[in-house]
Amino acid sequence: MENQLTFFGGLDTVGGVQIVFGKGNTGLLFDAGIQHGGLFNAPFIHLNDPMSKPIHGRELRQYLLTRMAPPLLHLYDSSLLGSLDEADLQRVWPEVKLPSYTNLFVFISHIHQDHIALLPFLDKSVTVFMHEDAYSSYEALISAGYYSSTEATIQTFMDGQHISLGDFSIQTVEMDHNASGTSGFILTADSDTLAFTADWRTQGRHPGRIEKFIDACRAKQVNVLITETTRVNKQSLFNVEIDRQEDTVMRDYSQIIEHAPGLVYLNALPIDLERTADIISRTKAVGKTLVMEKNIATFWHEAIINGISILEGHPAITDMTTIKVLESIDSLPYSTITIDEIVQNKQQYVIVLSYKSIAYMTEFEQLGDKLPSTFIHADAPANQQVVQKWLQAFGVEYRNISNKGHASHQNVSKLVERIQPNVVIPVHGLVPSLLQVRGVAKYFPEYGETVTLNQLLSNQHKARI
Repeated sequence: MENQLTFFGGLDTVGGVQIVFGKGNTGLLFDAGIQHGGLFNAPFIHLNDPMSKPIHGRELRQYLLTRMAPPLLHLYDSSLLGSLDEADLQRVWPEVKLPSYTNLFVFISHIHQDHIALLPFLDKSVTVFMHEDAYSSYEALISAGYYSSTEATIQTFMDGQHISLGDFSIQTVEMDHNASGTSGFILTADSDTLAFTADWRTQGRHPGRIEKFIDACRAKQVNVLITETTRVNKQSLFNVEIDRQEDTVMRDYSQIIEHAPGLVYLNALPIDLERTADIISRTKAVGKTLVMEKNIATFWHEAIINGISILEGHPAITDMTTIKVLESIDSLPYSTITIDEIVQNKQQYVIVLSYKSIAYMTEFEQLGDKLPSTFIHADAPANQQVVQKWLQAFGVEYRNISNKGHASHQNVSKLVERIQPNVVIPVHGLVPSLLQVRGVAKYFPEYGETVTLNQLLSNQHKARI
């Protein structure tokens, strides 16, 4: 029996990475989401397009039949599969022989929808590993109604922890990304060592984590490196992007809301809990109130109740006065506020407005004083054409302070060249084949392909300099 890799998703898409490392009957699946822009979209917190959703109750079957979920029957709750069997899945993947692992584990790199969308469908026999902060976030998503829970067993880890699974040893390394608890993994099996970066960047709050990952990979003499390439494209071959640093994002936010003459709308990622904490504190510092929709406020409250290690001691987690909840409050410890109250004193408020709730603008803009409003876009997914149409209709100023959650092409190249693996496998990008690296062979797998580590490292397949 040899160590082998099988590739089911994320090879030329953003998100939906589904890579299995296996030997014998045991398989380790790295990430369990679905791609962006497929027949079905990951159920984004901020997007709501009913035409991109599978039929309720038949989601798993439809994901499997569109090749958007790994065709591993033992991975899933059998009650959700219905009559689907291995023969059905083999017909969906006619060009390859599918592996049949009976002992499956899942490693979740972080709690973004394109990495966790399949969790609700996993079988109770499956163990899922994720960082303790990622688990707190996942439980908060469930409480806020964004996701269903999972029957799988969740086992949490901390940064730097080593996990032993039979012949496999996995070292966890926390990464810099815009989701708390994002982790990369370094897997050792026999004489093979493989590293998976997950999503990462260097322009966030914790660039030192990437240095730590590089050092760990070099110390382990990683043979195979799998890295994201979200921002690798034709333009990145010629243009060096200068990223806005996270402290600049927060400084810009403070300046905009302090000088805004009227209402401020904020389109931000709730899952970025560190940024949310800073937004709360900075909003308070300029004497304004942060208004959240019920589900966003629920997610924030549940996450801090569950515990986010990186936020220990942050003043925002005990601040019960800066946040108000729009229209509905239920059991949350925050005060409620109505639209009528807001429009009477527009300059006092920052409204955390999700993309799917943009229609609130009709009331905020047409009622009360006619003061100029400002829309701050801070990395949240949104259909720009739709957003701009609404902003132009009401004369709302657009300010983009986003700094992206992913590494630039140049930084991906530097990471690969510093680690110096035998082979790099670029994934999680629209054109990963454009990744430029010196002195490292690149390998571009096909969908459904299984390759042994021996084949990969002996350059018997498509690896090339």
